[in-house]
Amino acid sequence: RDDWEALLQAPFAVYSTVAGADEPATEAQFRRLGDEILAGQGAFPDATIGRAMAEAVAANVDMLWGAYHASGRKPHDVIKRAVKALGRAPDDEAVAIRDWLLAMAVRIAEASRMAGEAAVSPVETSAIRDLAGWLQRPMPETPQD
Repeated sequence: RDDWEALLQAPFAVYSTVAGADEPATEAQFRRLGDEILAGQGAFPDATIGRAMAEAVAANVDMLWGAYHASGRKPHDVIKRAVKALGRAPDDEAVAIRDWLLAMAVRIAEASRMAGEAAVSPVETSAIRDLAGWLQRPMPETPQD
């Protein structure tokens, strides 16, 4: 149960880390979170942990968002718990989920840019670098000024 809770809260921890990097978070960033969760349903093959996670989050966004906030856990702690839970999953599925969460972070940062600007701010880049470390994945490329 704790493992599943950690996985379900991970997308919200990613959102909080990136959207909270440059205050205030934008509506576009929250919409991007929703879009990425919906896209996650098709990003993972059937009968995988990633597909089950994305479907569960998509079906219960409001409730899970509230539970994430009510937990009072810091995003770093949520991600560490999720990575620990993924340690019990097949390696290929664990990597796919961690990569999806990291790609979500980049897209959330990109969503905050004004029309015509493709850059991710240095503060957001630092937040994504932190997430990459927490997820034990290489730093992805981010559009820069």
